Amino acid sequence: MLKLHSRMGPRGQTVIPKPVRDELGLRPGDELDVHVSGGQIVIEPAKRREAVEFFLRLGPKKRTLKRIDWEKELYQRYR
Repeated sequence: MLKLHSRMGPRGQTVIPKPVRDELGLRPGDELDVHVSGGQIVIEPAKRREAVEFFLRLGPKKRTLKRIDWEKELYQRYR
């Protein structure tokens, strides 16, 4: 488990240390989900945007699959 130090700036911004970004494959512009759990701040990559982009890349033929079929494909790819 990586545990690194970061400081919050005057506008409430902080930098995610590079080793953490590298381990998670985060790039500029990626969306993050932020929530509080047990008095701790939890920041994790948002999967929704990736799922939508994956769906759009399926192509017209696969987009016509029933909802349960493409949900199964998304689950297999992003579980």
